[in-house]
Amino acid sequence: GYNDWFLPTTDELTQMYFNLHDNGLGNFADEWYIGSAENDINEIVGVHFNGQSNGGGQCNPKDYLGYVRAVRVY
Repeated sequence: GYNDWFLPTTDELTQMYFNLHDNGLGNFADEWYIGSAENDINEIVGVHFNGQSNGGGQCNPKDYLGYVRAVRVY
């Protein structure tokens, strides 16, 4: 019943990963997670988790089917 969910930035995704993963939580897949940012050529930016975050983003076309981790602030 909430309508205030959003996609975090890649920095927020990385922080979520470390905070949750370091405590045995989060169940992150070894995949690309799409963040909320776009680059200047209209591509999405994401971050990959594979046991540790590379902390960097990669650009993908907007039709890329990656994982998402929606969040909300209360």
